[in-house]
Amino acid sequence: KPIDRIRSFAFDMKLGLFSPVNFMVQSQTYVNIIALEPRHGTAGTAAQQLYLLTRYDSSPEMLAKLDNLATKMNVFGSRFKPGEFTEGLKALQSSGWEFIGSSHAADAGKMEASLIKNDLKGFLDLGRGFFRMSEKMPRIAAYFTSYRKWRELNPTAALTPKAEREILGYADDLTFNMTRAASSALHTGMFSLTNQFMAYQFRMIELMLSKRLGGTTAERVKKRAQLLGAYWANYGVAGAG
Repeated sequence: KPIDRIRSFAFDMKLGLFSPVNFMVQSQTYVNIIALEPRHGTAGTAAQQLYLLTRYDSSPEMLAKLDNLATKMNVFGSRFKPGEFTEGLKALQSSGWEFIGSSHAADAGKMEASLIKNDLKGFLDLGRGFFRMSEKMPRIAAYFTSYRKWRELNPTAALTPKAEREILGYADDLTFNMTRAASSALHTGMFSLTNQFMAYQFRMIELMLSKRLGGTTAERVKKRAQLLGAYWANYGVAGAG
């Protein structure tokens, strides 16, 4: 579609072309994770570092060592128990959450939508590397954060498909639902051109005003205060606004 091709071109110009700035920008998602889940967020971020090591060696021996290492990382009282890191890793891998592809809300979709129809298309796809890596790492941290929270609340429960959906859903909330699956009518058709790079602002407002932050009013108010406090601490008064 013409609109998708225009959006794909705009995406590459703003977030692609090997821009290292995007690595820092997208990494700010860690602020959201830690703000909403200070205890489990730090444990989840630590687990994300262990996840990186599995990209180089995922042998059973390596996984056993990493699982044991995870049990020794007691961060603000949230600690993985034996077998939990491995369990969480397998659930993550089966969910597909670790694969970015063209799933980001600002993306137009597959590279086939690109305005470029020659070998340069491969270069543009490669140029999205910084963006994809900086989008992927917070996602992994959010998933392990969500898993650690769920497992603490359900220490002996089986990790059923329903539980995995709950974990994935909360991980999506921790990253402000910045996937194409959460796109609304404001990000389709002609609206998708003007709102392409406003997805983060829209999703943040939606989450802040929704009931997904907590089951009670008190819990939601607390979470909102934590987010605003984190923005204030990191970006000043303007960031909190």
